[in-house]
Amino acid sequence: MTAKWKQRLRREAQAFGQLLRPARLAPLAAGAAILTFGLHNIHAQTGITEGGVLGLLLFVNHWTGLPASVVSPVLDLLCYLLALRFLGGQFIRTSLISTAAVALCFKFWESFPYLLSLIHISEPTRPISIS
Repeated sequence: MTAKWKQRLRREAQAFGQLLRPARLAPLAAGAAILTFGLHNIHAQTGITEGGVLGLLLFVNHWTGLPASVVSPVLDLLCYLLALRFLGGQFIRTSLISTAAVALCFKFWESFPYLLSLIHISEPTRPISIS
């Protein structure tokens, strides 16, 4: 390995280490938990879907039965191949952490039954008599 490559690897490792600080990880983990809770407990349960990669994730999960915790990283990896070329390394480093957080959160929520009862959405509203 040349000195130039060693220096570049050292810089990349330092940049990745900056991402692993709790101040950077906490918002990524919180966002992943909120997103996957909604996708698992609302979107998947009601058949409502998102567009883009999230919609494709729900579509593949519905039609093949593959767990979202497996499908999500696969679809993300395909997108990352394009993103690396156009958006660069910093974006990819942050996105890899986010992908891991989304997969872990999906695995967590999938271990529970649906936590929200959405029956009230499908029931017609009943008039309330005021006496």
